[in-house]
Formats: sequence, C-alpha cells, structure tokens
Amino acid sequence: MARIEAERWAAEQTPKLVVSFEPLFRRVRLYVFLEGPQHLKSVESLTVEVLNDDHDRSVNRPGGPTPEEINTQIWGPYQFIPGVNGADDIGRRVTVRSLNVGSSRSFEMKRTRPPYWQTSPNAEVKWYPHHPIRLRLICRHGDQEWVIVKSVSTEVPHDEDADQYEEPDV
Repeated sequence: MARIEAERWAAEQTPKLVVSFEPLFRRVRLYVFLEGPQHLKSVESLTVEVLNDDHDRSVNRPGGPTPEEINTQIWGPYQFIPGVNGADDIGRRVTVRSLNVGSSRSFEMKRTRPPYWQTSPNAEVKWYPHHPIRLRLICRHGDQEWVIVKSVSTEVPHDEDADQYEEPDV
C-alpha cells in the first residue's frame, strides 16, 4: 500500500510543462513554461535535450562516418546554439537552475546542418523540412526526477487574412 501511495504522490507532483516554438530570422526560440502543479512551487533544475529521429543508424558502412560521428550528429531539424543559454558544445542539451511554477525560460535554436558525409545537392534545404523538434525534458526537485518527452511542431501557422488583403486603389 505504501508503494502505491508513493507512486500516486509522485504522479501528482509531475511537472506540467508547455513547450512552444517561435520562428525568428535565421533562428527559432523555444519556450518552456512550468504550468504546475501549484503545490510543487518550482523545480530545482530543468534539462532540455534534443532527441534524434527514430531511424536506426547502427549499420556502419566501410569508409563511412565513425560511430562517434553518427552519435554526435543531431538527427532532427533544430539544435540549441552551442554556448548560448548554457547549451553544450554540440547543441544537444541545456540545463537551467530553478524554474518556478508560472514562469518560463526561452532557448535560442538554429537549423541543424546535415553531416559532412551527406553531400547531395540542396542537402540543407531537404534536411528535415517541417519535422517536429523531439525533446526530452528532465525536471529535478529534491530526490525526485521526472522525464517528460514532447514533440514540438515546427509548422508556422498560415495567416489566411494575409491572402485576402488587397492593395487599395490609389
């Protein structure tokens, strides 16, 4: 019974995170908002990690990239900008200290570039167009740790009113 009660308590404490995406010129801004629960008050740390797509890249071809190069590559549309907002050297993860309920943090991101061994024409244009950003968010508070996986759409909403706008006659 004690185990069931502990699991219920941990579930009630699970942070509710809202993640959104804002396109900027040549970059994007990712927002992480800690919505609740109110009784949690804050998390002591938040780690946001960019996850790879679901493709299996375990087969290594002779003369191809090394397993380390494959593992270092971010296989998705966006990465954090290395060194900005505390992002690591490859732009895979960033950790912030303390986030209060009702507060948010923003993180600068840039398009992930194709690896050097993918040399097709227009590789950058074809590199994950309109794919979601896959994230793992790790919240810590005391001895509790919660791992939350989210997928954030990178589709930019289309403004239908803009299509109907006509220049006035002069």
